[in-house]
Amino acid sequence: MKMIQRSPPLSTDELVPKIGMEFQIEEEAYDFYLKYAKQVGFDIRRTRTHNDNSGRLIDRTFCCSAQGKRGKDKRDIYVKQSRAETRFGCDAKLRISCRNNDKFCVVNFIKEHNHYLSSPNKTHLYRCHRNISSSAAIQIEMTSEVGIPPKASHDLMMRQAGGRENLGFIPEDYKNYLQSKRTRNMRVGGTGGVLEYLQKMQCDDPNFFNAIQVDEDDLITNIFWSDAKMRADYDNFGDVVCFDTTYRKNNEGRPIALFVGVYHHKQSIIFGAALLYDETTLSFEWLFDTFTKAMSEKKPTTILTDQDAAMAKALAFRWPETHHRLCIWHIYQNAAIHLSGVFSQFKEFAKDFASCIYDFDEEEDFLSTWNLMLTKYALEDNDWIPNEYILKRWTRNAKDEYFEGNDTIVNKDSLDPKILHNMRYRDLCGLSVQLVTKAAERDDTHMVVKNAMLSLCKMVDEKLQVNESIVHQSNLSQEASQLVQSLDDTTRNLNETEYQIGEGNDLTVKGIKPKKKTVSSKRLKRGIE
Repeated sequence: MKMIQRSPPLSTDELVPKIGMEFQIEEEAYDFYLKYAKQVGFDIRRTRTHNDNSGRLIDRTFCCSAQGKRGKDKRDIYVKQSRAETRFGCDAKLRISCRNNDKFCVVNFIKEHNHYLSSPNKTHLYRCHRNISSSAAIQIEMTSEVGIPPKASHDLMMRQAGGRENLGFIPEDYKNYLQSKRTRNMRVGGTGGVLEYLQKMQCDDPNFFNAIQVDEDDLITNIFWSDAKMRADYDNFGDVVCFDTTYRKNNEGRPIALFVGVYHHKQSIIFGAALLYDETTLSFEWLFDTFTKAMSEKKPTTILTDQDAAMAKALAFRWPETHHRLCIWHIYQNAAIHLSGVFSQFKEFAKDFASCIYDFDEEEDFLSTWNLMLTKYALEDNDWIPNEYILKRWTRNAKDEYFEGNDTIVNKDSLDPKILHNMRYRDLCGLSVQLVTKAAERDDTHMVVKNAMLSLCKMVDEKLQVNESIVHQSNLSQEASQLVQSLDDTTRNLNETEYQIGEGNDLTVKGIKPKKKTVSSKRLKRGIE
């Protein structure tokens, strides 16, 4: 059999572009520079291009993603904390041209960067090095259809690929793909029913406002509506808005988001409602833009929300001048969770805590009552879920022990062999995963476990071979015994059988009545007859 010689992977020096290097097409040059960037540790993007009169591409420049400077944004005066700077005026680039021949030739290459480069094991986080393959897309859609959570599915695919650096995409790409390529469609007739209802409301109320967002497949994702009364109430009492997505979810699992306010009689009023496909930053950004458009570009002075990171990010981008505060109800619920031990120990603590939260409007009164409460219940040094209330699974030592399987089954012999095999397999898999996860953290532990596993493999093979030999000998003995028994039975049957010699030396067996032969006196018929 002829052995196939595999070419070794290219080294960093072989991936360095050189002046005069030729490529058949633009994508070939881009892929070459992309491999070099991944090996060195930076992100790239396409930039300047030139075409001839016929529209044919004649030159292209690929640059480092840190090239250039971020432009000045007029909204910066309202932003409390700007995003991290990602452009540093880096001049590293690769320029190709086909002006002189039919192939693209490297005409300019600048290697030096003016910023720190990433290590090769972190370059998979850059945007240009992330891509969802067709096979991965199929697996994502299949796991979404059967209801597997995105995080669990992503972790499984990461293990199958041998690590997150080999998978090719991050959890954010996973969520974005599900949003753009939605596999869970609305029920038959659902879209038509929604549109019919909105059209009816528009006819009944000329000031009724509605908006629908669709994805690239023309499927409905987000819906917002607000009638005339809601818009009028917002004009009068829309300085403070409470935005809540925890109210209810429909049969499709889509959250109903409500913009709620309070009017002069301290009663709740609704300013608008939305049916969201998901609770991502993109959905919230669309919703806040749509709400502003419905309310004649008037934004609330203060908005109260729960502790949702995606919502907070969208508010910082779309309503930077609006004061973002957390809802006091959610604050109380979180405090009740973190201080559950104090709530159970002191019966009056819940009453005092609620009074401190709800009954004081002035800052001085609140601080005075708060300090008195801390002194009364000796909570001055309390720093939110004490060591005795912290479960080990939430600490850094959660993986210090090995968890053994369940060996408490008594009647193993009564179980099916396949079931026993599966039980043993799951037990060993659990231990092996714990072991290799720890051992892979360092080189020395990796080699210890690897050598030990190789030794175990040899021991198991030898054990299985010995058992197979014993089983084979036992089978041979059983077959020989069965053969002897069969021969004995045959001989016994022959000895017990009585033979008789009948008329005409015919051999007949006792118990079987032979049929007498008779000679007919009739003439035989000819063939023609």
